[in-house]
Amino acid sequence: MARNTITIAAVLFLALVASASAQDFEKRYCRENAATDQKACKDWCREHPHKSECKWFCDAHPHKCGGHKKSDNPCVSPGNGGSAPGRLGATRSADQPDQAAVQKAFDSVQSSQEGMLGASREPPVPLGSLPIDALEPLLKTLNVNLSKKDVRIVKRKLQDPTGSFFSFGAFYAWFVPFEICSVLTG
Repeated sequence: MARNTITIAAVLFLALVASASAQDFEKRYCRENAATDQKACKDWCREHPHKSECKWFCDAHPHKCGGHKKSDNPCVSPGNGGSAPGRLGATRSADQPDQAAVQKAFDSVQSSQEGMLGASREPPVPLGSLPIDALEPLLKTLNVNLSKKDVRIVKRKLQDPTGSFFSFGAFYAWFVPFEICSVLTG
């Protein structure tokens, strides 16, 4: 019995040493060859996403590398459009979009949506809100052209807790810094 226990312990120890040396080999090998041997070094790149040799891995899996796909418009990405007013240097009301014009566009889209929602079985739209799918028509009314990816980012920023609607207040709070950023970045 003691002999079997020693034999099992020896086998486990050798397996552990072999595994450690295989991991060391993988680390050494992938440190030098991750860019050329993508199949063998996928796990190593997952553990070392910021190594320049793993750029291919991070481009294919940005969520595994601590980042997310960036927006097409720099004013849409997190930290811009939707941040605190005045952050981008707008201190005078003349620097901000006309609230009445934005409200008019919002109301215009709202009235066109009401006719379409009348026959549907959707939940009623809260007062002063639009269905989240009305964001694109509202942006078009305001002559803002965003990629589909950027529209998805903005929808996530604006949607209410149910994910179905967004309010004028939330939209305007996003739109002012977005417009100022757009003007400043050209």
